[in-house]
Amino acid sequence: MEDQRMTAARFTGLVDAYGGDLARWPADSQAPARNFLRRHPRYARELAASAELDAALVASRPPPAGPQLAAAIRARRAAVPVPPPVPASVPVLVPLRPSPVVRWAAVLGTPPWAALAAGLVAFVLGALVGASDGALVSVADPPDAATWIEASISAAAGDIEWEVLR
Repeated sequence: MEDQRMTAARFTGLVDAYGGDLARWPADSQAPARNFLRRHPRYARELAASAELDAALVASRPPPAGPQLAAAIRARRAAVPVPPPVPASVPVLVPLRPSPVVRWAAVLGTPPWAALAAGLVAFVLGALVGASDGALVSVADPPDAATWIEASISAAAGDIEWEVLR
């Protein structure tokens, strides 16, 4: 067993945890604590104060329960029905958290199916636009970079010539 040097912080922590009686401390900390107290006698006051607190706590314990109280506790415990244990083979259903779409639909007062239908329509339209080969969006393969930049500037300025899509 290696020799443990007791520090002031460790001694104070042990006093707080185990009280003022060194006999209640862990066995491997008792001898280092006694050596620490010989080297630093001022910490004996901390140990004595903790012993006084321990004595006050022991003195303030309520008396043990009488036989009438124990009988009343047993009778009340016997009167409470115990639910049967859940068999291990029965699956336990955990409520799932609703999706944000359903929660917003509830906040807005619309039925959840309407919000889900709107999301489905948006998904289908997005898939159709994404699957089209440039028929709806014509920015792919410009003739050259200058023409593309000129078209971008004119579109930003509002000089857009609209074409009817078939």
